[in-house]
Amino acid sequence: MAVLTQADVRPAMPGQVGNSAPGRRRQTRRLDIAALVVLVVVLAFLWGRAAGTWFWLDEGIATGVASHPLRDIPHLLRQDGAPPLYYVVLNLWMSLVGRSDAQTHLLSLSFALATVPAALWAGWSLFGRRAGWICALVVAINPFVAAYANETRMYSLVVLLTLLALAAFLHAFVYNRRGYLPVFAALLAALLYTHNWGVLVGAGTGLAAIGCIAASQFRRRLVVDTAMSFGAAFVIYAPWLPTLIYQRGQNLQPWAQRPTLVTMRADAIELFGAPEAFIVLALGVGIGLATLSRRALTPAVLATLCLGVVSVVIAAGGWMSGVWAYRYLAALLAPLVLLAGLGLSRGGKPALACLGAVAIVTAPIGVKTPPEQKSNAKAVAL
Repeated sequence: MAVLTQADVRPAMPGQVGNSAPGRRRQTRRLDIAALVVLVVVLAFLWGRAAGTWFWLDEGIATGVASHPLRDIPHLLRQDGAPPLYYVVLNLWMSLVGRSDAQTHLLSLSFALATVPAALWAGWSLFGRRAGWICALVVAINPFVAAYANETRMYSLVVLLTLLALAAFLHAFVYNRRGYLPVFAALLAALLYTHNWGVLVGAGTGLAAIGCIAASQFRRRLVVDTAMSFGAAFVIYAPWLPTLIYQRGQNLQPWAQRPTLVTMRADAIELFGAPEAFIVLALGVGIGLATLSRRALTPAVLATLCLGVVSVVIAAGGWMSGVWAYRYLAALLAPLVLLAGLGLSRGGKPALACLGAVAIVTAPIGVKTPPEQKSNAKAVAL
């Protein structure tokens, strides 16, 4: 296996455009910022159309738990099955903004909108400007993100944290940028405190880290980095472990059952809206990744392998746990977005045409179901 060294080519960071003159760089930066602002404003309007949609049962439970004093939330969640971070944030949000359907949906909308610039930064800083914009556009047209932008639950936050954690991981372990190690540790810990499938993200990145160690000439240093970053995340998360063990022993999710392969395939396809969109997107990404597969073990190739490992571990771990729900795939969406950005950016015009076709297939951007089709949890929450 080829060994990665510091001499490997690294992508330009946001704000850098090759060796262009300073004036052209500033102009490009201004155009990028303006385009990002326009995109986020348009999405705020499109996704925000359903902000006032009534709660369903889980949203009522979320607001009910978050309505208690902060000190009581961890104890209450012993009977719920979820970690506390989102409920703490929701508690603070409701004390400042309000607790109605629309007001609490705005919190999730904020996380969803933040995912767009996060995807731009992640793709750009890892794989280049084109990949960054493709990652942002993949998030912008994604029906999963659109739907959970109006759900008083933690799933838009899970997408955001997983995306940022994976980007920090790749910076630290693939590109040898050690300054990202504490960032990765903090983001992984935050994800663990947000959703239990954060454990699967941790397991996937841990396995990917082993591959990075094997591929690097700085193996001893990467071993130390792995122990320090994952160890720090574990230390931060350790106080919650007794509650997690208790929750797992109480069968707090009796509805959950191990999915069939048909169910897993259907849920993965639904992440991108429709079978047509999934097939076209997979085709475009495949074209780009095929070009990478013919190269030596560059950072982009290693990053592809890492993201693939993380995706497989999340899916397989969710299946083995027996606790599976479509909404839990928020953790799986993030590595797929980064893979899509990398693949489509390397596939040339055919791949970009596939992205355009996906945008057409998934438009208009989806919103939640009408209030009359939801439960009566609104009355329970209020």
